[in-house]
Amino acid sequence: MGEIFLSSNGLSIPFTEQYFCPLKDCTHLLNHPSALIDFYQNHHYLYLKNFLNREDVLDIRERYFQKFDTLLLKAGTTPRDGIFSGYIPPNLPRFGTRSHPAYEMVRDGEFHNFVTQPKLFELAKLLLGKPSKQLQRRPLRHFIKNTKTASRAHIDAIYIASEGRPFLSYWITLGDCPLDAGGLIYLEDSHQENLEHLRQLIGQRSDRHWDTRPLTHDLKLLAEKTGRRWLWNNYQAGDLVVHSPYIVHASLDSSNDLMRVSTDIRFLPEDDPIDWRWSNDWSADDTY
Repeated sequence: MGEIFLSSNGLSIPFTEQYFCPLKDCTHLLNHPSALIDFYQNHHYLYLKNFLNREDVLDIRERYFQKFDTLLLKAGTTPRDGIFSGYIPPNLPRFGTRSHPAYEMVRDGEFHNFVTQPKLFELAKLLLGKPSKQLQRRPLRHFIKNTKTASRAHIDAIYIASEGRPFLSYWITLGDCPLDAGGLIYLEDSHQENLEHLRQLIGQRSDRHWDTRPLTHDLKLLAEKTGRRWLWNNYQAGDLVVHSPYIVHASLDSSNDLMRVSTDIRFLPEDDPIDWRWSNDWSADDTY
């Protein structure tokens, strides 16, 4: 892979075979449901290329960036492109809070129609083995070049009360998202690890001592301590990644003008109780 260095929350990690390995494309398994289920149960993720209609995804991307002052976008480009100008418009509300475009987007009718399309429910029913429902809280993420801000290593089970019952997380990139734009990465077979054991391995290596939910912001250290690699890919609009509540995942810092925008949606069995904190539309200051 060569001596390329990436970073997450400002900490460097070499892009080498010691630390990184491509996600396996599971798209061909869609025609073999039992094999698809087996792969998910064994690896706790599915990477599905072109599962969604690319133009539909780009329509949502365009709709989102149309909500911003055009100063955010590089001259000569369009909201559909979503390319950063290098300039944050003045007076922009704090990300994801009331009146910010991300706050408005998750309450947008077209966005709602997009994230509730039937094929997403059909896949959830297949993987959960029963009819499913979707949690209303659907976070939207927007990462910009050179901000050194990324998702810290974590598991979803720590954020959603499910009493050990299974649920699914869908990660949808709203536009192309190459590795250097900050897409999700997964710690290989980390669902096999005990969470408390992981915390003991890495000690107090965290830049958020007030929040005990993330494992660490040091992805290099976590890979070395566990002997596991980070699974990655150059995602494209239309791709879908499904993961379990127990696989460790994170993201890298963006160094690409192409802005990463994504949403996370969760499915659980229709007859399971809902964590009340996830029963309303997402806001970046809801702290859940």
